[in-house]
Amino acid sequence: MFDEALAFIVGLGDLIWGKKENEPNSEENQERNKLIYPITEVKPIKFIYRPDTLEKYIGQIQAKKLTRMALNVIVNQKPLHFLITGHAGMGKTTLAKIISNQLGFEFYSYIGNSFTQDTLKDFLIKNEENSNPSILFLDEIHSANKEILEFMLPIIEDYKLNELKLRPFVMICATNEKTTLLRKSKPFCDRLQIQIQLEDYNAEEIKILLKQYNDQIYQANIPEEIYDVLAVNTRFNPRISISYMDLYIGCKDIKNVLEAHRVIKNGITDVDLKILNHLNSVGNKPIGEQALSVIANVERMDYVELIEPYLMRKNLISRTSRGRILTEQGKLFLQEIK
Repeated sequence: MFDEALAFIVGLGDLIWGKKENEPNSEENQERNKLIYPITEVKPIKFIYRPDTLEKYIGQIQAKKLTRMALNVIVNQKPLHFLITGHAGMGKTTLAKIISNQLGFEFYSYIGNSFTQDTLKDFLIKNEENSNPSILFLDEIHSANKEILEFMLPIIEDYKLNELKLRPFVMICATNEKTTLLRKSKPFCDRLQIQIQLEDYNAEEIKILLKQYNDQIYQANIPEEIYDVLAVNTRFNPRISISYMDLYIGCKDIKNVLEAHRVIKNGITDVDLKILNHLNSVGNKPIGEQALSVIANVERMDYVELIEPYLMRKNLISRTSRGRILTEQGKLFLQEIK
């Protein structure tokens, strides 16, 4: 499989660069090969990192406790359904796959807005055919059509479709917009018995996660201080921290990695700084999220999901009923970086 994939990539390179059968060492071919074969002393021993057991899943003490209790019920009593909520990159899909691994069930994954009655039908057929029950994983469940959510109510509650009795299965839904899901279909949300809210990570947990990642992917000799820098500058987000570490492995210059991501200090970027400076300039006047997204030149949901949570966690801004204001901590931070 790897050889076939590599042949495809090489073939694609030939299309882009132009094949030179008689000039294997031409400058063009050498440049092309730089893109295909990473030039680094540390090459990954594998490419996919995803903890496969709860023991390897870093942090999330409460989520793991609730998951273990639910797994015991599923194995010994009855199937249950899950709703996993948390910010992007916090490990929702990873936890869903761990649940599948622990149960030994087949895992079928779909995105909410592309999940239809036809895809549901396909899943139900597979669930009937498999030797074990299956996992139905619906990512971004808040984006699913309201009609399909309501259509599924008797299926996930009684395992019935009209008068047809269905084989039980376990459904796991993931979202970073639980409020949107509740507005769309509270009855659907209520039927997901196990509701897990992923917690924020801390710097020590991010360090442990990055060391585990390095052990599995690179096995590189990374100084302890690099882990410290990554832990406090990646917004305590596993996905972000891993992406920064990949770049560090490639260039061996943590300063360049942070500059490339426009990080100023402790994970705060120049985009964050625009927001803090604007709030500082208007005094105690609250500013709404839509206006702040315009100031930051990002989509409103990007502001709400990717920017604001970290600024609030760092106690740099505060949310009021009329909008956001700069905190005293935020004012001190602006003075520190002048």
